[in-house]
Amino acid sequence: MTHPLAQTDVIAPNFKRRLSGVTATVMRLVPLQARSIPIVATGPVVPNDVPQVPLLSLLTMSRRGPSGWRVWHARRNVEMLGGLALRYVLGKQLKLMFTSASQRRQTGLTRWLIRRMDAVVATSDRTNAYLENPGQVIMHGIDTEGFSPSPDRAALRADLKLPVKATLIGCYGRIRAQKGTDAFVEAMLPVLRDSPEVVALVMGRATEKYEAFGKSLKDRVRAAGMHDRVLFLPEVPVGDMADFYRVLDLYVAPQRWEGFGLTPIEAMACGVPV
Repeated sequence: MTHPLAQTDVIAPNFKRRLSGVTATVMRLVPLQARSIPIVATGPVVPNDVPQVPLLSLLTMSRRGPSGWRVWHARRNVEMLGGLALRYVLGKQLKLMFTSASQRRQTGLTRWLIRRMDAVVATSDRTNAYLENPGQVIMHGIDTEGFSPSPDRAALRADLKLPVKATLIGCYGRIRAQKGTDAFVEAMLPVLRDSPEVVALVMGRATEKYEAFGKSLKDRVRAAGMHDRVLFLPEVPVGDMADFYRVLDLYVAPQRWEGFGLTPIEAMACGVPV
């Protein structure tokens, strides 16, 4: 839903086209935040149900917001750069804010950008420790209205064309070594051999860089004779994710490292053990 910029105090940019944890966070939080503050998202791909403004409209928006300086809440380098350009090149009155979830040493460019922010937030104490100048720790939250248990899990499984009577164990997210997808597959193979009622679900997308990695996992499953017991599901829109948690008996989060993984708390909010 398009929202008038003239009535907007906070802008949450999302300049990435593909789904990621950061993208999912923005798209889930903005509708909740919009209940109490005049906030919108902007970017090349924003779901219709998220309050938003067209990306190009930022170039012609008024210098000041309805309450004075607007807040630009960035989560990536490119979005910090965008905020700096709007403020110093186009003269928009923006307070620049950056939220960091990464747990690694920042690059020189990132540190340079962060030093130019008016406020910095870290999603955990560990993340905060990697920042040159520690920010305020505010942990991620989720919408417990959207992520809640299913009243009829069997019916939901049938609707999603998943085994109704099986014990479903899931692992969701990008398919790559960082996320531990290979560790999940390797751990599940002996479980599947010993427990015929168990079915494993792997959901996510392997980006071009990790296509060979994803193929190797499918080959490993096929070689083990488990291609009908380890199901590789396509990535689904952010708004559909809750249903795929609700059908599970167990969720596994095998990440080797993670800034602030949302999937474990989303699964728990849906009544699924992790």
